[in-house]
Amino acid sequence: MNFFQPIRKLVEKKRVGGKMRKKYDQAKTQYVRVLAFPDLEEKEKERLRKVYQTLAPVELRRRVEKNLTKLRRLHG
Repeated sequence: MNFFQPIRKLVEKKRVGGKMRKKYDQAKTQYVRVLAFPDLEEKEKERLRKVYQTLAPVELRRRVEKNLTKLRRLHG
């Protein structure tokens, strides 16, 4: 699940003359979208909140970069 990278969802797409006009909603992370979903049980929302609180974006980024460096060394 994407906890940190916001994305914009396409809301509307219509043709105006020879061009396509696209309308997007506000950029939100998938995490925020899931929490706003009314059919998701509160128990699951609480579980996601706990996972979110344990995440450290800077540390995750550091680990990803470290692993990518290892992969590049192995490949090359």
